[in-house]
Amino acid sequence: MEAKIKVLLVEDLPSDALLVLREIKKNNIDILSQTVDSLEEYVAALHEFQPDIILSDYNLPTFDGMSALRLRMEIAPHTPFILVTGTKNEETAVECMKAGADDYIIKENLKRLGPAFLAALEKKALAQSNRNALEKLSILSRAVEQNPALIVITNREGKIEYVNPRFTEITGYTLDEIIGRTSRILRIDNQNQELSQTVWETLLAGKEWNGEFYNKKKNREYYWENVHISPLLNDAGEITHFVGITEDITEKRQMLHEMIIAKEKAEAADKLKSAFINNISHEVRTPLNGILGFTEMLVNSEYSNENKAAFMDIIKKSSTRLLNTITGYMDISMLVSGNVEVHNNRFSINTMLEELKEEFLEACAEKNLELRIQKPLSANDLELNVDKELLYKIWVQLLGNAVKYTPSGSISFGYRREKDGISFFITDTGIGMDQDETRYIFDYFRQGDDSQTRAFDGSGLGLSIARELVKLFKGTLTVESEKNVGSTFTFTVPVDESKAEVQRPEIRIGQPGWKSKPVILVAEDDDFNYKYLDIILKKAGYDILRAVNGKDAVDLCHSDEEINLVLMDMKMPVMGGLEATSRIKSFLPGMPIVAVTAYVSSNDENEAYLAGCSHFLSKPVNKTKLIELIESILGKNAQVSLIPGEAISC
Repeated sequence: MEAKIKVLLVEDLPSDALLVLREIKKNNIDILSQTVDSLEEYVAALHEFQPDIILSDYNLPTFDGMSALRLRMEIAPHTPFILVTGTKNEETAVECMKAGADDYIIKENLKRLGPAFLAALEKKALAQSNRNALEKLSILSRAVEQNPALIVITNREGKIEYVNPRFTEITGYTLDEIIGRTSRILRIDNQNQELSQTVWETLLAGKEWNGEFYNKKKNREYYWENVHISPLLNDAGEITHFVGITEDITEKRQMLHEMIIAKEKAEAADKLKSAFINNISHEVRTPLNGILGFTEMLVNSEYSNENKAAFMDIIKKSSTRLLNTITGYMDISMLVSGNVEVHNNRFSINTMLEELKEEFLEACAEKNLELRIQKPLSANDLELNVDKELLYKIWVQLLGNAVKYTPSGSISFGYRREKDGISFFITDTGIGMDQDETRYIFDYFRQGDDSQTRAFDGSGLGLSIARELVKLFKGTLTVESEKNVGSTFTFTVPVDESKAEVQRPEIRIGQPGWKSKPVILVAEDDDFNYKYLDIILKKAGYDILRAVNGKDAVDLCHSDEEINLVLMDMKMPVMGGLEATSRIKSFLPGMPIVAVTAYVSSNDENEAYLAGCSHFLSKPVNKTKLIELIESILGKNAQVSLIPGEAISC
């Protein structure tokens, strides 16, 4: 059921009002009317009755039709207004029409009222429809203009006719620069031509297309966009335009890429953790089995001395293997965590290479391997100013790897002078690797061929350690290898030869007396460790004193003037080695103190030197290196200076 048309009749004569309403009803118009004749009633009706149309007399007792018209314009401007008056005045009619009246009807000719009434309502409906359309258009326009997406409208030929502000903001192109151009202005040079052709064919077929493009901005910066393109059709179903709605997804893709990388790193970490557990279980238990098993056999009387000698050799090798494994795990842990400090010092490369050759000669001799040093002819004694200890560790790992995987032939190593540093290399005639194996040769716990893992002792950490150490020098470690031919490892170390040399504390002896047989104070709380040192040092011809903690060491240095050198454990009860060293140095500044500790990080070493230690030895102590170090400090058959703080004279 359609709603009745609400008619507001402004008329002071009831008879005229009846005639007007009757004339309207003749046109089969269903109305609801209200009649007013005062200004107050009129205003109230406009607010409360809210008429669909107003029929007003011109001459009223308290106001006139023009006043009613003006009030309508203020209160209900879109409501049709028809003047129905008994006075025929063309000037008044013209004035009212100019003021906004929809029609002017003379009461003598009310037959015109019905058509005028309908025309006014139709005009109102059309005006309302236009207003609605304009409002929708305005909303649509704002939606397009303020849309966070990039909106592009092109003609059928693909030439751009409109872009929204977001487009110019993202791409950097102004309206003048982009209008009339095609979207190819955004494409990178190597954009997939087949994809572009597919997009165009899809659109010309009247279908929508969704996908991604890699485009470039005006400033040549690249960005990713997600694109939805739709064809626009006219009433005849013909394509007139294309509308593209684009979202900049560069940040989203970056976030996705970072999430993928994070996921891969997490998975790699899980694999590394699993590999660590599996490898440490195997690499620790295997030598322990040999140590414990053959130790038990040593006390069994049924075995000959010859057999027991072989058992002891196995125990020694198993112990060395266990130590190397633990050291490897510790090295990797410190390297990955970033707890390794670099301390530069000046040294001769050639001298270091000779030291390395000396260290590996015995291992090579056991396998009849030739070990050669290759030095540049132009460099007689090239000096570097880098961390020698860390560089030496790299070489130890690489040479150890070469010896392990070279059954016969030779190993050669050396260096070449490069523009920005030194290129070190080591070449062997070992088992070699194929291309697939070299891809993961530097991964943790991996050996070149897993099927040969048990054939060659080791945890698979050596090359990983070498790689991480090379990184500390801001260098790179690479490998070239051929199966059953051999391998060449190369690492380049950038060198700044201008850096000052790091000085170690001067070694001085602080006691006034002397003995022909030097006295060494061993500060060690562990009985087994002390017994080991006691046997070694006494056999070497030294007198030994023991302190079971740092406080005892300080007290003995106070009371015993014959002490020539202190071997100081860093971890002891009552008072630690660092504090004990610092206190001894306060009253015996020239006393040589050697740190002997299981704590082997570069930070631990640095703390020992800062406390006053002259040298640093890691446990387990190599007896040969220990004696060589003591002899370098005290000298063979040393005569200790009578003057406190005077340097040793050898």
